[in-house]
Amino acid sequence: MKTTLSLLLLAALTAPAAAQDMIGVSWLGSAYSIDSGTGVGSLLGPVGYSGLNSMAKDPATGKLYANSGSTIIEINPTTGVGSFAVNSGLGSPRGMAFLGGTLYVVNDGSPDSLYSVNLSTGAATLIGATGYNGIQGLTSAGGMLYAWEIGYGSCVGVGLITLNTTTGIGTDVNAANGNQICDVQALCTSPGGAIYAVQDSVYKVDTGSGLLTLVGAGGYTDLRGAEFTGSGSSFVLTSTGPCPGLKTLVSANGTPNGLVAVLSGGAGSFVKPNGVCAGITIPLTGPTLRALINNNGAGAASFSFNAPAAACGASVAFVDVVSCTASNAVVL
Repeated sequence: MKTTLSLLLLAALTAPAAAQDMIGVSWLGSAYSIDSGTGVGSLLGPVGYSGLNSMAKDPATGKLYANSGSTIIEINPTTGVGSFAVNSGLGSPRGMAFLGGTLYVVNDGSPDSLYSVNLSTGAATLIGATGYNGIQGLTSAGGMLYAWEIGYGSCVGVGLITLNTTTGIGTDVNAANGNQICDVQALCTSPGGAIYAVQDSVYKVDTGSGLLTLVGAGGYTDLRGAEFTGSGSSFVLTSTGPCPGLKTLVSANGTPNGLVAVLSGGAGSFVKPNGVCAGITIPLTGPTLRALINNNGAGAASFSFNAPAAACGASVAFVDVVSCTASNAVVL
């Protein structure tokens, strides 16, 4: 019962394939569906625009956006077809991401600059210069903006950086670790908070070290934007019953028939450092694995147990191991 998550849980599990849960767009104007568990993709069809160079998903609406030069288009997640949304007036956007309800855009320059863009009017507001010249890809995770800096030339950039949303200034995540892989043109974040890098392959990104772990490739080339699809419904956990006494934990919106880890710990948060689902944030401190269960065909799971008095006041959360999504925490 004291098996810690960081040592044994997700590092020891082999996650099932996540199915076609990502979408990517290529520079030449094609859209692809991608399995984030294998990195393998398949053609959806033509977008109807070329020169595509970034993607972003609005977490409030679930809508997907890409850019073709200064034109921002909305992408149909089923067909990949793009439709005009607004014109930002920016000459060469290289990355887009939503954070806190704001759409942020990195525009190519010497150095590159960070802007906020109003999706209703297209108005772009300069935040500031990043201090870097080769940013390709932008995403948000854990309340921060992350970008990938390839520099000019072959693999001469610094790799993963963060961008200050007030000043635009970029900061190297790990100065000791440069851009060790050239194959990055886009960043995106899974529902569980893990960052992925994409171009001709799919990689998982360690936000602490900036290192990349290859997931896989196949069926696409030169993707310049990528995002996770889905309805945006959250993996929700509820609790019933007294403490001490018989408690029942019920989750919804998980992966149908997928594996779920039941964890307990204190109030706070813990970032999974390695293994399967590396980089996700779990709403617990000192998490301990209590059980492994399965969602049913509708994506719901239930776990009942007799909670002793000593457990009252502790927090519990579920982790959907297939989608690498952590639920909210409930207090016993």
